[in-house]
Amino acid sequence: MQDTPDRPSDKLCVCGRSTALPWCDGSHSKDDWQCAIGARWSRLAICATHRFENLANRLAAHYRGTVVRPGQPVEADRCVILVDGSDLEAVQTLSAGVVAADRLVIAFGVPARALRPLFAGARVIDVGPTHAFAAYRKACEVIDGAQPDGAAEPELLASAFVSHAVADEPVIASATRVAAQVFGARLFWCADSIPSGATWQTDIIEALRGHDLFVFLVSQASRDSAFCAFEVGMACAIGKPIHVISLDGTLPPAYIQHIQAVDLPRLRRTRPWMDLDDLLLEQLLTAMA
Repeated sequence: MQDTPDRPSDKLCVCGRSTALPWCDGSHSKDDWQCAIGARWSRLAICATHRFENLANRLAAHYRGTVVRPGQPVEADRCVILVDGSDLEAVQTLSAGVVAADRLVIAFGVPARALRPLFAGARVIDVGPTHAFAAYRKACEVIDGAQPDGAAEPELLASAFVSHAVADEPVIASATRVAAQVFGARLFWCADSIPSGATWQTDIIEALRGHDLFVFLVSQASRDSAFCAFEVGMACAIGKPIHVISLDGTLPPAYIQHIQAVDLPRLRRTRPWMDLDDLLLEQLLTAMA
């Protein structure tokens, strides 16, 4: 074993058994031979309470980073600390085991001024109380472009008419409601926007005219829906920008296949840390941004 010039605390693995080549992960110790391994190096080290363990794992998968465990020394280019006011002592202990020049605290509803004395030298950004469904996206936004201490500025979103099949309402309900309630998105979707007894065709045409863009949620059910075909046809006639998202991998109808569609199941295969609800929320917000 020999020290690497840029990471002196890590060892190059010469036995070839490591699953983390060229770094040594100690897997050759089963042959009764070990090398001294110092602190593990990672581009991004994430410290979190038990409540945020799943969020930390998803962020680590996304950024190819490491979730810091108790007693595990880590060297990192950057340390991100996720807090909501609970288990602060445990998170302090975890973060104390990380050697990193850049330290960022993402707080969910804890004032930055209250956390600065506990995490000296770290930037602290309070994103406010956040629905668990939206925490991942907010954390990514902060990590990708951390702003000065304080709450992030709200994102200005376009309004959207969401066309879908009635059968898909249980699939899309969580994402659409979180987009509206957490991110302030102005959405129109029939189950939530047309009152009982209304003249639906008139309401739909008015809604199409009154929203900035049209989002078509494709599924086998929406492909077979005459109402969805009517809505897509009206959106084309009015000249609305159209975004197509496939919920289940179904191809869009022939009359709209000239528009590039986002295939959520296919996208999930490249982002296994996100479920379909998260991906739908992400794509809705991306379209409206």
